[in-house]
Amino acid sequence: MKRFKILSLLCISIFIFGNMANAQKKVPKTDNTEPKSVLVPSSNEILLALKKAGKIKWGSLVTYNKTSNYKGRKKQALNLGVRVADAFVAIFDHDDSNFGYMNNTIFSISESLGISGTIKPYHEKIKKLKAKNDWLDITLELDEMNITLQREMEVKGNSDIVLLSSIGGFFEGINIVSRYFSTNYNAKKVGILKQVHLVDHFVKQLDKKAKLKKDPTVKKVYNGLIALQKIYKGDKKLSQKSVKKINAKTKEIINLITKS
Repeated sequence: MKRFKILSLLCISIFIFGNMANAQKKVPKTDNTEPKSVLVPSSNEILLALKKAGKIKWGSLVTYNKTSNYKGRKKQALNLGVRVADAFVAIFDHDDSNFGYMNNTIFSISESLGISGTIKPYHEKIKKLKAKNDWLDITLELDEMNITLQREMEVKGNSDIVLLSSIGGFFEGINIVSRYFSTNYNAKKVGILKQVHLVDHFVKQLDKKAKLKKDPTVKKVYNGLIALQKIYKGDKKLSQKSVKKINAKTKEIINLITKS
């Protein structure tokens, strides 16, 4: 049974943070050829990505911001994505305390968004699994919650919330990983940061939403994506200097998103 669960975990989507229910199921490439479609990946793939990077205490690079009282659905959505990403890092480290904080923060933000009814059953089940230290089942449950939640938001016409939560999770993931490689550079492992097609995807999605882009926070987040585009396309091998630039920009955007 455990082997089946592990195989199930390994088969859930591709690579790093966020999720979008209506995305095309195509793996984003890390070379310079343009894929026909882009998969906005599942949160729990951070576990696989982080394992590939080596034995690193990723939690030491995470702030685990417990703030949940944000004004406006756009900022709430961005922060929901950030906290889901942080929750998966806590799972990776088997960090009982910080995972508990993130689980509660996710629920609080979902209440502000008016979607706590969908999350509550998962929230309660995850708390019970946490008491048993069943980290594998917690991972599966959190990922299922994330997928179910975003599907429901899509059905209800909340595509902006889905997109922003995915972007929030993406920025947090790149921020954490680039922070590590800024001072522990390894040319063979920085490929984890090469997400040019995913950045292009987010830019294209926001370009279709002129009204959404007018929001002050979203506009700055969009500009952050454009800045990442320039870094990626200007240095396809990702030197340490470029990694530091990526970290500076993602840190700036995460600070913007999480400021209450």
